[in-house]
Amino acid sequence: MGRNRAAEPTERAAQRSGRVLVVDDDRRIRALLGEVLTHEGYDVREAANGLEALGVLEEWKPDVITIGLRMPEMDGPTFLSERRRRGPCGDVPVIVLTASSHLRAEVSRAEAAAFLTKPFVPRVLLDTIDEVRRRCLVPRRSPSHLRLLPTG
Repeated sequence: MGRNRAAEPTERAAQRSGRVLVVDDDRRIRALLGEVLTHEGYDVREAANGLEALGVLEEWKPDVITIGLRMPEMDGPTFLSERRRRGPCGDVPVIVLTASSHLRAEVSRAEAAAFLTKPFVPRVLLDTIDEVRRRCLVPRRSPSHLRLLPTG
């Protein structure tokens, strides 16, 4: 009897872990991203706009944030500047998801680690998250793993 491959995590999922905050005003996009990322081993939280996302960041620090640009209440660019101003999650890398590639001009490279144009292939998103985490995240280890080596 064949196995249901859709229900099985990929081989890379065993290697994936971490926290992703998905911010988008489209409930279907949030649900799709949440399902794909959870299936791949990520702990996922969702927010419908930048204001909700700031609330999530007060309680929970993700490793990566995905965000749309055009949203009600607080759009992506405003969220990016507010999160840097407010504090502890200002260093979390952001992947901007946008339906229009010309909107990239609204967000500088200093504010976004990567850009993806909607619609996107889930595999491309997963590869982008992997790449952003490799480039931007320092392992969260205590200094106790460091030791001085003898000189001489």
